[in-house]
Amino acid sequence: MNLLTQAEVARVLRCSVSKIAALRYRGEIPWLPGRPVKIELADLLAYMEREAAKRRRRPVPALVAGGLTPEVRARRVVLLASLRSQHRRR
Repeated sequence: MNLLTQAEVARVLRCSVSKIAALRYRGEIPWLPGRPVKIELADLLAYMEREAAKRRRRPVPALVAGGLTPEVRARRVVLLASLRSQHRRR
């Protein structure tokens, strides 16, 4: 059983110790009470895998006619308009 402190877990996840405490209180990471609080390495790895799975399941915007979403098309129009206005000023 490999046990890590909150600070060690925070370093692994590249976040603050208070974020780890919030994850503990929400029940997202099991922990062992004490001073210092300990978190099992296996529980940390399971949490990291769950978070990675959430990121993989995020929906990809559906493509529409022309192969662009409305948001991408709008950004392209604004960008082209700004480039044209800069070109005219020269």
